[in-house]
Amino acid sequence: MRLNVTVKFLEKNPKIRPDYPRVISKYTKKSLSLSSPEMYNYYYLEEKRALKPFTFSIKANLELQDNYFLVKSDILTIHYSFLDPAICLYVYNGILSSKNSPQIFEGVNHTISDISLKKNPVFNSNEVVFKTVSPIIVRKFNHESRKCIGFLGYKDREFIEGLITNIKILARKFLNTEIESRLITIDILKMKSTFLKNYGGEIGNTGILKITAPIEIIKLIYFAGIGAKRSQGFGMLEVVG
Repeated sequence: MRLNVTVKFLEKNPKIRPDYPRVISKYTKKSLSLSSPEMYNYYYLEEKRALKPFTFSIKANLELQDNYFLVKSDILTIHYSFLDPAICLYVYNGILSSKNSPQIFEGVNHTISDISLKKNPVFNSNEVVFKTVSPIIVRKFNHESRKCIGFLGYKDREFIEGLITNIKILARKFLNTEIESRLITIDILKMKSTFLKNYGGEIGNTGILKITAPIEIIKLIYFAGIGAKRSQGFGMLEVVG
């Protein structure tokens, strides 16, 4: 399920923190806790490192100035995507319960002007062209220790392999399915890599890619996202065409 949340600023040219995806992530956790303390406790207290079955992206007209972003319009939209409809409804209800005083951005007057569910697409093909609507992050691991030692750009030799490994992990966790690497093909059609210095020093990859995989895997990628830090506002995809 996909959920769109429109934030309306009640002042002209408000300033928000450069790590605003982290602010939205915190707001998402708060909304979930308001509606389902049990699910919040599971994902963020009992199993802190558990994979989350959702992702999000943010659309706004922003201008970077010194150590903050200037919002050049009065609207910011959060686009959520949930693999688990239950979490979608819990977050929806949590947002609804505090829509008049959401307290997302500290020191800025704002409200929630619209909350809407988006109709799910129908996937009939195992080959889909996606565009990124939030940057894809792929971790680089030490092959011996398996510890994260950095992040990969799309030109790195291990980038595609890292994405496929991530998809296999998501399939194992959320679909209870072991998918073979040979059944997943990723072709980069257009991509650029950017150092995300205003967030956490990650490498964000944005562009267009074609993914060939079983339809249940295509759906998984669409709803849960792809890559690392999905629940923190990365790895959300939209179908092209």
